[in-house]
Amino acid sequence: MITLVVECSIIGYLNRYINAYFEGNYDANNLLNVQFSVLTISNLSIFLGIFFMLPPLAIYFFARLKLLDGSTKFWRIFAALGYSYASYVPAILFTLIAIDLVKWVFIGVACFNQMFGLYKQSDHLVPSNAAVSQIPGQKELNDDERDNLVRVMRICLLISQLLFAFSLKTWFIQ
Repeated sequence: MITLVVECSIIGYLNRYINAYFEGNYDANNLLNVQFSVLTISNLSIFLGIFFMLPPLAIYFFARLKLLDGSTKFWRIFAALGYSYASYVPAILFTLIAIDLVKWVFIGVACFNQMFGLYKQSDHLVPSNAAVSQIPGQKELNDDERDNLVRVMRICLLISQLLFAFSLKTWFIQ
């Protein structure tokens, strides 16, 4: 998360100057004097923190409260989602290209890559009945409940990641 905050701050800063250069409002001396905005870094930290924490929490609480499943672990879901954000690191770097359509394409490709990886992993994040039956005191999910949990997980991740990609591009990558 910290890597994305720092990268988005730097790339957003550089994008402003690249856009100003192409619009003719560029001042080379001002490039060295302008400092990072603490508000931008704070907003990015809160924005990314929300998208890093809310989807895993929603899935975890759905599994715990709705399905009474004790085998779904928050940290497994959190780690899978956290690693999936790595596809945004090169995509954000490539948004330095000053063509808006190209920026949307790179963010879209990163979003698709992330969602594809999460789709493939989501089935493995919910333990099967064979793994749960070895843990004493854990409720076993029947196949329908397990499929329902995986479906909710995939829908939750799909919506949150589409919202993340759109918000990231419109608010922080200009």
